[in-house]
Amino acid sequence: MDHLLIIRTLRNREITAKVASEDDYPFGSKNNIRIKFPESKKIGFDFDELSKLENIDLSDKPRLYHARNICLVAFILLVCG
Repeated sequence: MDHLLIIRTLRNREITAKVASEDDYPFGSKNNIRIKFPESKKIGFDFDELSKLENIDLSDKPRLYHARNICLVAFILLVCG
């Protein structure tokens, strides 16, 4: 599925840039290839888990420290808008 998404994105960019024609577009309702997304269940943090993530000591692991901070910033921006 992921590969088909990339191919579809590239194909759409080609059409937008007028490098390719829409006539032979392999995706969509009238053609053969349909991308089916699997059913998924989305879960989120509760406040206790978020607090644990904020307070974990990662000072000796700089990569994890920065990854954690990026996740927290993204979460705050998503929640607070």
